[in-house]
Amino acid sequence: MFAKLALKKAIKQLLNYLNSDNMKSKKTTIAGIIGGLSIILTQVWYALDADPATVMSFEAIIAAFGVLGIGWFARDNDVTSEKAGAK
Repeated sequence: MFAKLALKKAIKQLLNYLNSDNMKSKKTTIAGIIGGLSIILTQVWYALDADPATVMSFEAIIAAFGVLGIGWFARDNDVTSEKAGAK
């Protein structure tokens, strides 16, 4: 029950952030989130699967956090330094 509420709150906060004016590079951030979460959710599925042939990969989870980080901190091509607040 607690995990469901925490996940619901996290999703709500993420959607609020994506819709806010603070988000300067929406395309890159959304692509990074989708890419990273798809890897993480696949690995969680493997961990919870009853099939012994599927094994969770910690290396894939670490790579997923790298994808999330790149998507989060990278800047879209059409966003200038001034728009992003870098200058």
